[in-house]
Amino acid sequence: MSKKQAFRLIYKVESEKLEDVIRVAWEFVSEMGMEPETITLPDGRILPWNPSAAHQFAAEGSIDEKKYIEWSLSEK
Repeated sequence: MSKKQAFRLIYKVESEKLEDVIRVAWEFVSEMGMEPETITLPDGRILPWNPSAAHQFAAEGSIDEKKYIEWSLSEK
């Protein structure tokens, strides 16, 4: 059995909306089964990946961007 190794892959995603960036992340999750560790906002804040909040924000629309950021930052 081969040993898994940790690699770091960083993409610059240009978008007008954070919601679209999260949708890109969900594509990786659904296609590859790999969740991101963090999302870096344009202002430099680093959000830990919060699948529950990401789903409520980008898929359901039940929370707004401000709430998504607050919830994600509270996960630190």
